[in-house]
Amino acid sequence: MGKTIFAEDGLQEYISLLYGEHPWLIGLIVGQCTNQKDFAVCLVPSPKEESEDEATEKPSTLEDVSEYWIAEHARQVTRMLPGGLGVMGVFAMAPPNAMNDAQPKLRQVLFAVNKLLRKRQLLLNVRDEEVEEARDWTILQMCTTTRKLTCRVFDISDPRSTARPADWKFQSFLSRWPYLHCRLHVDITVPVQHQAVDCGQYSKQISEGLMPFVETIESSLAVVNGQLRDPKDGIETTLSKRKSGKKSATAVVSDGMKYSIELLAQNVRPCTNKVKNSSCTACIQVHGVMESRSYVHNKATVADAIQAVKEDVIRSLQARLELLSDELRQSSSEEEVKEVETDPPATIATPKRVFAKLPTTHISVCDYAFRDEVAQDSLDRINELLNLQITEEELELDAEKVPDDGDMEASEKSSFSPPGAEREEGQEVKRRPVQYLGAAIGAAGALLAAGVSYLLIKQE
Repeated sequence: MGKTIFAEDGLQEYISLLYGEHPWLIGLIVGQCTNQKDFAVCLVPSPKEESEDEATEKPSTLEDVSEYWIAEHARQVTRMLPGGLGVMGVFAMAPPNAMNDAQPKLRQVLFAVNKLLRKRQLLLNVRDEEVEEARDWTILQMCTTTRKLTCRVFDISDPRSTARPADWKFQSFLSRWPYLHCRLHVDITVPVQHQAVDCGQYSKQISEGLMPFVETIESSLAVVNGQLRDPKDGIETTLSKRKSGKKSATAVVSDGMKYSIELLAQNVRPCTNKVKNSSCTACIQVHGVMESRSYVHNKATVADAIQAVKEDVIRSLQARLELLSDELRQSSSEEEVKEVETDPPATIATPKRVFAKLPTTHISVCDYAFRDEVAQDSLDRINELLNLQITEEELELDAEKVPDDGDMEASEKSSFSPPGAEREEGQEVKRRPVQYLGAAIGAAGALLAAGVSYLLIKQE
C-alpha cells in the first residue's frame, strides 16, 4: 500500500499562487510524520542563494542548487517551529524538461537536509530508541506547464533507497489539532573551560554540560491537565469523570483544544562537566521560564503529545545555545568582545521567544529577539525565513520577557566567585548582527528565552 500525505487544504490555493511567479522554485515541506500517514502543514520556499564572490554565478536551474544551502535553510527553519512540527521533505517547481533533469539533484537535496538535521539533533524522536521513527520523506514536484503534482517518498534511513509513488491529498485538518502548552522553569549552571581565543569553542563544552538537563527532560513524567494519563490513550480521549461540580481543565482555543502539560523530573542529575585549572574559565548560567508550544494531530496518543513537548523544550534550548555560540564566534574578533576575556565578569542578556501564527491557523511559529532588538527585527526574520507576510500587530511579544537592568545586576551579585576574587560592575556586551544564510535571510540569534534569564561569563 502506497504512502498518503495529507496536505492542509489551504495549501491548494497557496500552490496555485506560486505558478507564474518564478521560472523555478525549491523549498521545504513542513509538517508531521507518523508511521501510518503524514501531514503537510506548510510549504516554505528557500531564499535564492547568495554568493560572496560576485564573479560566482547564482543558480540558474534546479540542477545548480546547492544542497548545503537548502540544508542550512532547513536548519534555521526548524529552530522556528513548535514541537510536533518539522521538515519532512522538499518541494520543487519547474517546467517538465528541467524537472526531469533535476531528479538526481532533488534526491541529493532531500538526503542532505536530513543528514544535517540529524547531525544537529533537530529531528523529532532521534533520541528515543523505543519510538519507531517515521523514515519516509517526501519530494513533491509541481509542473509549471501542466500544474500536475507528483509525489514520491524515500526511505531516508537507506542511502540506496529508490523513489516510491505516494498520494498527495488536500484535506482540512489543522483546525482539529490539539495545542499543547507548557511553561518550564529552568535553572542551569554549566562550568566551561575556555581553551581557545575563539569564543566559539564554548559550543562543545556547553552541549556536554547541558546533557544532564536534557536527560532529565527526556526521562521526566508528564501530567496532562493535572492528570497522569495512560500513554496509549488518545490525547483527545474523554478524561475520567471528575468529582461533581468540577470541570475539565481542557480549554477551547480559536481552533483545536488546548492542553496544559507539566513536566515532572524523576531523577535530577548534577552537572558533571569538570573544569580544570586554566588561565581563563567561564560559568554559563541560565535561569528563568521557558514558553513551550507544541501541536499533534487529533488522533495522536498521550505519548505522542508528551514526546512533542519534550522535543520542543530540548530542541529549543539546544538551538538557542548553538546560536549563542555562533554569535560569540563571529563577534570574537571585535575589540569590545575581546575585552570580556580580560575584564570579568560580563553579563549578556539572553533573548526572548517571539511568536506569530501561521496565517489562517492556530499554529505558532517563533523567533528569538535580543534585548536591543525591536519587533521589526523579528518580523523581518519570520517573513524572510518562513516566506510569510505577517504584520507587526500579529506578533506575540509578551509570552516571554528579557531581563531588565535590575535582573542583570542581580545575576552577577548572586553568581559564585572564587575565594578572594574582587567583583566588578557588569557590562553588557555589544553585539553586531549575525549573518547565517547571507543577506537574503538576514540576522538571527538567541540563547534561552526566559522570564529572568541571562548568560554570565566569569573568569578566574
